[in-house]
Amino acid sequence: MKAPLITVENLCMDFDGEKVLKNISFEITEGEILGIIGRSGAGKTVLMHLMRGVEQPPTSGKIVYHTAVCNGCAYLDVGSAAGKPCPHCGGVMTAQDIDLWNEKDETLRRRLMRRTAIMFQRTFALYGDDRVIENVLHALDDIDYPQEQAINRAADLIDQVRLSHRMMHIARDLSGGEKQRVVLARQLAKEPFMLFADEPTGTLDPARRRSSTRCSRKRQRRTTWGSWSRPTSPR
Repeated sequence: MKAPLITVENLCMDFDGEKVLKNISFEITEGEILGIIGRSGAGKTVLMHLMRGVEQPPTSGKIVYHTAVCNGCAYLDVGSAAGKPCPHCGGVMTAQDIDLWNEKDETLRRRLMRRTAIMFQRTFALYGDDRVIENVLHALDDIDYPQEQAINRAADLIDQVRLSHRMMHIARDLSGGEKQRVVLARQLAKEPFMLFADEPTGTLDPARRRSSTRCSRKRQRRTTWGSWSRPTSPR
């Protein structure tokens, strides 16, 4: 049985007196892919943002990440890494539960958010005047990826999302679907152990949807990461 990655307990969220989420409880294990579907306005995006730790805290309930933290540097990984050496400094990884919205865990929360990634609904957030490969290089720079290896790594990520032929194109000149794939490459650059995706294939044609999904699943099978997705609603 796989180790738990996230535990959601009795989560509630109110907006202006209206209950958007009511006593939501579930668990995501390491390596699990989970999708959520529902009518518009049901609170799917709200739940995703709460689990990522963005915007405002829940009205009640809690979200707990089961992680392992290094005692020698700021590295943080999934809970099953506890007892293993840190891949960055060689220190010992120690089991650590993080209550995401508890103020006492704020420092750990910031460390945690560096190991999670999110693709927002129809929001590309790219450097429009930069080339595709430069956009991915920016993401690698954000995580202090070794500069001497960054170009090869960026090219590999772009190839994974089937955009090698557009690598040197300016981002603003891409189609909506191509921009979405650059966003995916940028998020994968973070080596996240949890990827949140809000309608990640909403701007893609059917063939590209299948390609993008295969890419995410292939990456998930090679690691212990989890994935939380709000699929595109059937039309």
